[in-house]
Amino acid sequence: MKLAGIEEGGFHRWYREFKERTPLVAVLFDDLSLRDLRIGDVEVDGLDATERALQLLSGWELECILLGSVAYAGFNFIDPRALHRELRVPVIVALRRKPNPSSVEKALRKHFSDWNVRWEVFSRFSAPVEVKVKREEEPLYVFSLGVDHRRVVDILRKLTVFGRIPEPLRAARIIARGLSSLKLHENWLERN
Repeated sequence: MKLAGIEEGGFHRWYREFKERTPLVAVLFDDLSLRDLRIGDVEVDGLDATERALQLLSGWELECILLGSVAYAGFNFIDPRALHRELRVPVIVALRRKPNPSSVEKALRKHFSDWNVRWEVFSRFSAPVEVKVKREEEPLYVFSLGVDHRRVVDILRKLTVFGRIPEPLRAARIIARGLSSLKLHENWLERN
């Protein structure tokens, strides 16, 4: 199965003067084999994540897209419905933690004049289904579009080797976090 995983690099709000953007990494897997990767970036708390994800995925022949979240780079949302509509493939969002919609809405109202635009994307995906990928592991919290629940569970189990995170998401996250650490270190060296 050919599928893409998308994850972000980290950022630290107290280093915001250094990092106004954070890496966004898309990996292309054929079952458990990494076939390609693309690197972009998104604005921290911006509105460019969906557009950037579509650019990164452009041209790949895909059967499915895995997202590690809906919120990237703080409150910069990737809209799974837009990906599904534009690329015409199933989208699975596999979260490590169950979202807290009231806390997200409160934070959005407090910090963003355009909070309702961001909330519109998040609110559609605020009631995930709990999925146990492995018996001994914590669950994932999952949303999906264009694929039934039984198939989602099969895909997640097939792609999960270590822990509870599917390999495409795990690989994309490792790469993105490494790029973030490198960039933060370079910025620090420039300043000192």
